[in-house]
Formats: sequence, C-alpha cells, structure tokens
Amino acid sequence: MRSCLDNKTPIPAPERIQKDTLVPAIKSLNRKFPDYLLKAIEWAMELKPEDRPQTIEQFKQALLKP
Repeated sequence: MRSCLDNKTPIPAPERIQKDTLVPAIKSLNRKFPDYLLKAIEWAMELKPEDRPQTIEQFKQALLKP
C-alpha cells in the first residue's frame, strides 16, 4: 500500500531492524493523504509482526475514516 502512495518499494522490515531510515508516511505524505490512512499504513509496517494488525478486520477498521 505504501509503495502505491509514494511510488517506491519500502525497505523490508528485516532490513529496517538493522537501520531504519524509512521516513514515516505520516511525515513524508502528510499533505497528500488523510492522517487516518497514513496511520493505518504505519501500523501495518511496524517492524515487529506482533505490533502490526493481526487480522484483516483490524486493518480494515483502521482504514475507515473516523
């Protein structure tokens, strides 16, 4: 999803664990897309799998406009 918004393939999480240079979407894309969308994407891109949405339903709810 992130790559669709900024036309770049994000660095994979295993590589980011070593050195995370990925600028958060909420900072790099904040004037182009709504905050709730960018926050959902950031949540889905957390480095640790247990910190990401655990179900499609959780992620779907995060993508809905508040």
